[in-house]
Order: sequence, then C-alpha cells, then structure tokens
Amino acid sequence: MESPAAAPKPEADAGTELTESAIGLDRQGKVDLQERLLAIGYDLDAADGDLGAKTRRAIGQWQEANGLPPSTFLTPKQYARLKLDTVDALKTYRAERASEAQAKKQESVVPQRPQKPQPVVRARPRRQEQREAANPGPAPKPKATPARKSAYHMCNGIDGTFEIPAAQRCPLSGYANH
Repeated sequence: MESPAAAPKPEADAGTELTESAIGLDRQGKVDLQERLLAIGYDLDAADGDLGAKTRRAIGQWQEANGLPPSTFLTPKQYARLKLDTVDALKTYRAERASEAQAKKQESVVPQRPQKPQPVVRARPRRQEQREAANPGPAPKPKATPARKSAYHMCNGIDGTFEIPAAQRCPLSGYANH
C-alpha cells in the first residue's frame, strides 16, 4: 500500500482542450480567469474573454510554477486550485482597477463649454425673401381702423370749411359735402 505522500495529485493530470471545455467557462468566466492570472502577475494584454496565445502562455507558466504539467489547458481541479489561490489577489486587483476607472472618469469630466448660440429662426424662407427683393410689390397698406360714424359732417363754403350735424344738408348750392 502506497503512502498518501507518494500518491499522484489529481490536479497533476495534464489539461487538454476537452478537460478545459468540461469546466464550462462562458465569456465572463474566461474574463474572470484572465483577471485571476493578471492579479497574480502574469503578463496578458487585457481581460477580454479571448483565451489567445498570451493567455495560454500565462496558464502554462502558472502550471509550471505550481509543479503541474504545462499543457496550457486547465483541468477542472487545476481551475479550482487557481481560484482558491487567487481569491485575495483578485479582490485587490479589481479594487485597483475600479479606483483607476474612477480616476479616469474624474479626469474625463471637463468643465462644460459654453453652449453655441442657437440659430435665429427665420420668419420667411430665404427663397421668398430673395423673390421679394428682386420684385418689390406695392407696400402693404396699413390696416385702417374702422372709422367712427360721426354725428357731424364737413361742408365747404365761401368762408372755408365748417361742420354741421349729419342730419342736415350743406346750406347753399355753393357748398360741397365732404
């Protein structure tokens, strides 16, 4: 019977595409995996959910550093170990990213520029103004206020004009009614 120390570790199995697909990582799970590797110091461009060459190289380096076969593919047990080993580092990493994002957000807030003046709304379309300038018509007549009917009317006489009540006629034949 072998002692427990001599038994091979189950996480020491080499990972393959099949073992990694058994983990069932969706896009967010892949981002989480990449963030964990970034949090413990492995060089990746960004946590974008794409397990490309740099991510594969980082997985292989992590496996090698932990005495596992560097296949660049994880097994479910290796993934569980990576998650356990990186809990604290991941919290710190995400807190740093959040504070960096907040600082960038504050930098990007610039004082509001003065608003451009709004264009003047034209009363008439420009084409109509051009036509009127080329062909000026008669000036519009001012609207006359309706005349009040006066109780008097004017008559012209030899001595000038004079007023008489509207019910009467101008007195002599030489007088004209206005």
